[in-house]
Formats: sequence, C-alpha cells, structure tokens
Amino acid sequence: MTKLAIGIIGILFSGCGMWDCPQPPNLTKVGYDANYIAGYNDGWPSGWAAGSYLYCCFKKDTHRYENDSQYKQGYDDGFTMGKGKSEAVDRVARSAYFGK
Repeated sequence: MTKLAIGIIGILFSGCGMWDCPQPPNLTKVGYDANYIAGYNDGWPSGWAAGSYLYCCFKKDTHRYENDSQYKQGYDDGFTMGKGKSEAVDRVARSAYFGK
C-alpha cells in the first residue's frame, strides 16, 4: 500500500506544477522554426492526453495542421513524444502498484 501511495504522489508531482500538464521542452533555444514549435507545443499535451494523463487536453489547430507542413511535423513529433512520456509514467505507476 505504501508503494502505491508513493507511486501516485510521484506521478502527480513529477516535473510539473500541481494539476498541470507537463511542459514541453523549450525548442526556441535549439533553433527550430516557429511554426514547428507551435505544432510541437500543441501536439505535446495532446499526446499526454492520448496516453490517459488526466491533466492534459487535446489541442490542435486543424487548419494549420492541414496547410502548414512545419506545424504538422511539429504536432506529430510533439504528440509522439508526449504520448510516449505519458505511457512511461503509466508503466512506472503500474510497476509500483503490481511490483513488476
């Protein structure tokens, strides 16, 4: 029971503010295109939400996604990374609870 409580608390407070979706990495410093960054920043919380993280919401500018290749690539990359991170957190929680 203690492992479960510690796991849940760790998940809730891991790298983000209380009740917030974890923030995406700052891609501005790396030199990515502004449209790519905008897409990544929209795809990131959408990926977390798709991975069942309760504190993130889907966000997508459909018009830009269909018409801007940089936004689309950024969104897809952000979505993939966000979903992967969310699934990793879920695996850690399950292993803490089930001990596997």
